[in-house]
Amino acid sequence: SGELYGVDAGGHAVFRPEGATFALIEMPPGVGKTVNLVIESILHRAQLGYSVIVPDVKNELSVMLAPALREQGFEVWCINPAGQFVAVTGNVELNPYQSLLDAVYGDSDERRNAVKIAADIAAIHLPVTNQEKNPYFANGSRRAITFAILRNALVDPTNCTPTGCYRLLTDPQAFLDSCVAMQTFETSIRNDPVLEVARLEGLNLLHRAHKND
Repeated sequence: SGELYGVDAGGHAVFRPEGATFALIEMPPGVGKTVNLVIESILHRAQLGYSVIVPDVKNELSVMLAPALREQGFEVWCINPAGQFVAVTGNVELNPYQSLLDAVYGDSDERRNAVKIAADIAAIHLPVTNQEKNPYFANGSRRAITFAILRNALVDPTNCTPTGCYRLLTDPQAFLDSCVAMQTFETSIRNDPVLEVARLEGLNLLHRAHKND
């Protein structure tokens, strides 16, 4: 592939094997792992046309590479919630629920996928496992998550985020109140199928809550 990893004990060049998905580097601090391998690998993969995702928890690589890559015409997104070196790296705010919002507020073809997207997100938050002896309770929890996501997307889109939905789910009274309020909530779309699903889920959850009282 052309990526030079270094040299072996005999001084021979070692290149990245074709198809290798990762490299394991075992070297003491301060000997040049970042400069000699990590940065070289990022630049090489970018120049080959690959998209590269780089976890940069210490915010070192972004400062060194983002300006140079942008100057070469590469599109660089830096997710920088701490705002460190933001003048150099910038900060792109990403919402994991954006695909749902795009569907809810898109055209009819896009809206057709909204409920499934919400259910898929709920399944990511609470995955199905083989250890569920009785899926009834886990499925109920996933339906509650689905409702919270759909409710926020319809009623309060600025809070249709993992944090916003978690806040709603962890406040039992606010959650039940939202189930009630959803029954009379209206959107600008006549016979809105997304709203109908949210209403039905809210009603089912209210019935379960009353049954458990």
